[in-house]
Amino acid sequence: MEMMVKNVREIGSLKAAKEQVNKLNENMNGSKVSLTNEERIGIRTIGSSRMGLVQIIDQLATQFNGKLSKEDNAEELSKRLEALHALRAYRLSVTTLLEAIDDTDKALSRDIMKHADKFSDSLNSARKHDGDLDEGMRAIDSYNSRFANAMKEEDDAPSNIGATSDVK
Repeated sequence: MEMMVKNVREIGSLKAAKEQVNKLNENMNGSKVSLTNEERIGIRTIGSSRMGLVQIIDQLATQFNGKLSKEDNAEELSKRLEALHALRAYRLSVTTLLEAIDDTDKALSRDIMKHADKFSDSLNSARKHDGDLDEGMRAIDSYNSRFANAMKEEDDAPSNIGATSDVK
């Protein structure tokens, strides 16, 4: 049986990796913000079209710091701009990791369903000749009768179109 995840042993290190990610998340504690839905509406952010403008303003404000009002400090803008660049690089790395985790999750789930389908088929064939197995298989029959609609909804989800795995 062809598996998508070739080396499951490597995946065993995920507990340590999760702890590392948790520590990275803790590193954000001093500066992370959680916006409410209301705060998100209408907020002006720096997209690629505004980045050039902000960089020019930063250069000029740094060069002519004395021309700013007394309570303004050009270093504050520079520091925040530098932090934004670092944060966006961090987000790109996390996004790449998240995509890899999502793809591996789907592939591993597919591998598991291939096993479950194959084993279920074998056990269903063998149950005809084994009363004890037939009794044990009633747990699968019961599960399928209780969760058939939920499993159908999962199979019909956009990410699963074309999937035909169902434990029988």
